[in-house]
Amino acid sequence: GLIPILVLIALEVLVSVFMLKSSRFHRLVCGKPVVIIKDGRIIQENMQELRMSVEDLFEQLRQKDVFVLSDVTYAIVETNGTLSVVKKAAVDYLRPSDMGVKVKDEGLEVVVVSDGDLSVGSMHLCGKNEEWIHSILKSEAVPLPEVFILTVNTAGQYTLIRRDGSLKKGVKK
Repeated sequence: GLIPILVLIALEVLVSVFMLKSSRFHRLVCGKPVVIIKDGRIIQENMQELRMSVEDLFEQLRQKDVFVLSDVTYAIVETNGTLSVVKKAAVDYLRPSDMGVKVKDEGLEVVVVSDGDLSVGSMHLCGKNEEWIHSILKSEAVPLPEVFILTVNTAGQYTLIRRDGSLKKGVKK
């Protein structure tokens, strides 16, 4: 039983290496993205090639908050099967930059303590260290085993949820 498992693992590694080395081989194995809507018009040939029904297309569009076909500039079926949608600028969501408003970037929020366990990788990801985490826990008077979840972002904002369900938000620079 061990030999077939090792053969499968070796083949997977071999295929991965070939895919990295050759873009042709990568396209052969993974395929390429396919445009199925361009300027609000469905490209029927591409949908037939993908064996995608109109019902499937509209279901995926609704999941992307698109309810009118003419609102779509492009819809692309990615190699992993997901649908990427580019809406026309006139119907896309209003962004703060469209209004000239500058929004403060609070950075990436990560879970640094989960069920009382510290995640060193997550701490480094948001630029914090163990000392910093313990100083928050000390200031909140919560021992590490009593923490259900502690999330932190790069700006120093944190959300602490205790095992009893109580929630505390704060900022520590």
